[in-house]
This record gives sequence, C-alpha cells and structure tokens, in this order.
Amino acid sequence: MGDDDQSIYAWRWALGYHGMKRFEQESRATMIALDTTYRCERRIVMAAAQLIAHNPNRIPKHLKTAKVEMGEVRVINCRTRDQELGVIADRLEEALQRDALASPPVPRTYGVLARTNNHLDLLETHLRGRVNYERVGGTSLWDLLGPTLLLGVLRSIANHDLIGVDALLGRCGYTDAQLAALRVACNIKVQGSGLRFIHCDMSTLRKINPDLVRFRQLYKEWSGFAHAGKLSNALGGIVAEISSQVEWGGRANPSPEVINEENRRLAACSNAISKLTGTIAEVVRKLELRAQSEAPKPVRLMTLHGSKGLEFDEVWMMACEQGVLPSTGGIVEEDRRLMYVGMTRARSVLTVSHATEGGTAASQFITEAGLFESVSVS
Repeated sequence: MGDDDQSIYAWRWALGYHGMKRFEQESRATMIALDTTYRCERRIVMAAAQLIAHNPNRIPKHLKTAKVEMGEVRVINCRTRDQELGVIADRLEEALQRDALASPPVPRTYGVLARTNNHLDLLETHLRGRVNYERVGGTSLWDLLGPTLLLGVLRSIANHDLIGVDALLGRCGYTDAQLAALRVACNIKVQGSGLRFIHCDMSTLRKINPDLVRFRQLYKEWSGFAHAGKLSNALGGIVAEISSQVEWGGRANPSPEVINEENRRLAACSNAISKLTGTIAEVVRKLELRAQSEAPKPVRLMTLHGSKGLEFDEVWMMACEQGVLPSTGGIVEEDRRLMYVGMTRARSVLTVSHATEGGTAASQFITEAGLFESVSVS
C-alpha cells in the first residue's frame, strides 16, 4: 500500500511511481486506487488534485473527499519576506484569540509549513512572545547559542542577577577559576548580584580578569537603557558584544561563514525583541512564554518534509516562490509532490503565501493548482 503522489524522498532513493509499477508487474498484483480522502474539505482537494495532475508519471486517480464542507483556500501576496512573516504572526495571534473567546473554546490546530528550516528560523523571531507554538522535527532558533545568550543577559538585567552574564562570559573564554571568583565577589547565590557586579570594586575585577572592567561598564549601560525603556539601545550593545566576543563552535577564530550566520540570527532576534512593548521584566516574560501543560501546542512549525503523515485544521504554507518551491536546480515533479503533501495536510483552511521582493515570482504550482486570485498585502 502506498501513494506515489506523496513520494517526496527521491534524494533517499525512494522509487515512488516506478517502484509501485515494478512491484505490480513482478508480483502480478492488482492495482486498486483508493481515491477518497476523509481529511480535506472540497476546495482543498480540488486544488491539490489539479496541481498533482501536472505530474506525467503517476498512477491515475480521481481524487475526491467524503467531506461535504467546501473549505477555504487563499493565496496571500506580500512585498517582502518580513511582511509575510508579520502577516503570518498576526493571523495566528488573531485566530488563537478567537478560539479562546469562543463558547465553548474551540481547540483548533494550526500547522505552518516551509521548505527549509531557515524560513522557520525567521518565522520564530516574529512568533516568540506572541503565539504559543512549538517547533517540530528541528531545533528552535531560540535554543541556539546566540539567541540563548541574548535572552540570558536580558533575563539577568530584568532580575538584577548574574546568571545570564555568567553564561555569556563562560562562552567568551573566561576560565572556570575566573568565573568562580566573580561569583564569590558578587555573591551570585543571593538576589541582587547584578547590582553588586555594577558596583564591584575595579581592583577586584582586574585581579579576576582585566577585561571585566570594560565588561562591567557595558553591562551597566545595557541595564540603564533597558530599565529606562530604551530596549533597542540595550539590544544593540548586547548583540555587538556577543557577536564579537563569543567563541563560536568553541573556537577563538571561527570562519567568516559561521560568524555571518550567527550575526544573522542575532540580528533577527534583536529586531523581533525590540518590537515588544512593556518594561524589561514584561518583555522577558513574553519571551519566556510557555504552555503550562505538556499537551501539544496549538501552532506547530515544521518543514514540508516533516509534515508528511500529519494534519491540521488550518495550514499555512509560506515562501511558495520560484527558486524555493520548486527549488532552483531541483526535480520539478518531486517538488510538485512536496507541494501536494503540504496542501493535503489541511482539513478546512489552506493559506499559501509568497514574497515578491527582488522580483521573485510566485511559485508556478500556485497557478497549476488553479489558485489564480490572490490577496495582496500593502
């Protein structure tokens, strides 16, 4: 039993259609087409069927659904990627608020699918602190070293402690003995260690590590900015320090490629955090938003490959553009199957979005699926 239309692992030598035909011939099996879905509503099935019919080598099926509801399919055209990410975050936040206010509450599920993990990293910078989500099948952007250190320092500033500072210095080449001496000097186990660090005697700091005098002044400035409501100023300084001082990958001289990638992540996170409102303590609480239970989050982020076998009430497929889906130099038929898999994860609502910055064209698959009308976001 299999579905050649969902064969999306050619790079793992999956045989798909050709494998099924070979099995049919060699085993003299009878091919029975199971062409009815019990998941997707009608408009979604119609669009998906129209798309996949463009693949020349596939087992013929007349796809239909047992659902009587029409469902909804929409295409959203954005000018820039940042705008697209903002629209996704806004729509998800509105949907979750609407679900929570419904009587009784509506436990709907939302899946956001992207071709690459890099796209999901960017989306996370817009969702953190706003939407209760989880990253499926990959490491969250906010759990990577740079963003983790950034959040740790902000948390220390908000709580007037040295925990996040200690973690940062440990990644900047300070020895265990130097960190231990700083903890003793500032009594890190007692509340207010961050304030004691700011007022610590310079001779004591020089004795531990001469660079601590410089770092203390920076930390004092960051704290002053953050508590005065000038979070962007504080973020700029913290990001600059992390970017220039952290030994990425445990190396004092990482490659330019590594530095550029880490800087990209830090800049994206800093930009997202700067848009949050409230005191530094309130901002940190938003950034640390977590569900109180172990139950699955209502919003789940994953790659298109990782979505296979899953389903959601509403699905959002982002970055559906030429060069991404289909990819440049890829196998168009394989990418068309990947688009088909993503579309058929949706039960009732499917949203497809793309960004046109730099003259990028919308995916040809949007047209092939018969989705000619789009909503442009100004």
